[in-house]
Amino acid sequence: MKRIGLVILLTLFSTMGMARSLDVDLSNDSAQVRYVTFAGDTTGLGNSELDLGLLYSSADSIANDSVLAMLGLLVTGDAGTGSPGLSVGVGFKLFAGSVDSDSLAALAISGQLRYHPQAFGRIGLTGQIHYAPDVVTFLDADRFSAVTARVEYEVHPQALVYIGYRKVWVDLSNGPNADLDNGGHVGLQILF
Repeated sequence: MKRIGLVILLTLFSTMGMARSLDVDLSNDSAQVRYVTFAGDTTGLGNSELDLGLLYSSADSIANDSVLAMLGLLVTGDAGTGSPGLSVGVGFKLFAGSVDSDSLAALAISGQLRYHPQAFGRIGLTGQIHYAPDVVTFLDADRFSAVTARVEYEVHPQALVYIGYRKVWVDLSNGPNADLDNGGHVGLQILF
């Protein structure tokens, strides 16, 4: 565990010269904080995003609070010349945490669509999906899924606000499905 923490810290410090963002969103039942580093075209596949985050939830569908840590890598790029303003991303995201008294770890395949055409002005749309089948979901869980959609408004070139919807659920080995988060939220993303 100490080695994983050291790798994360070294990665974050090695990206100090690159663009970064801090993303915070809140609802009545949940709070999520994400730190994203935009690594540029360092992979040879397109722009890369390293994502580190934490989701806390006290949703009604679970008896106790749940905590979910996230670490992901996403490769993004324009969808093509026929789709101005549309970018796509694919990658992997590691999720680990607790739901009630159960623990989970999952390596999800991730996808992202971002639509921000010039005709929309400062408004953009973003959607993400993460899915981990049984073969890459561990501990007390069998499957893991998360879906997020949001409408963004650019207040400033380095700040945007948004409203969104997120559903995060897990199939538990010894019980029914559990929703870690299911509902709307408001958020702020600051680029620095």
